Amino acid sequence: VRDVIEPAKTEPVAQPVAEQRVVEPFKMEVRIEIPIYDGELDPEKLNGWIKQLEVYFSTKSYTDQQKISFSRLRLGNHAVTWWESFISGLEAEGMAPIQTWQEFTAAIKNQFYHLGYEEELKGKWQFLR
Repeated sequence: VRDVIEPAKTEPVAQPVAEQRVVEPFKMEVRIEIPIYDGELDPEKLNGWIKQLEVYFSTKSYTDQQKISFSRLRLGNHAVTWWESFISGLEAEGMAPIQTWQEFTAAIKNQFYHLGYEEELKGKWQFLR
């Protein structure tokens, strides 16, 4: 007959308050590189750029104005020229500036989607159904 020896049970010892450690929540910093959108008339590139921004924004607590300002920093060449002209045109006509992320994405898509792109998508969708 074998005796089973169990380890001795010990009671946890309370540490003095000065020695207690606060466990911080796990935090991970991820660097996401958002490419510059130059204004190519390539709807897939534009959609990909917007999607990358939205993924980035999903990790932050940005307001719509902060999203628009950040996105403006990621515009280059023709796209930044268009944006500055677009904003100046709104101001000259006394129109309200772009206020929401949806308004921003609608404006940039309206400018850089080639004519008939949305109809092409609808046609492809109808074909797949």
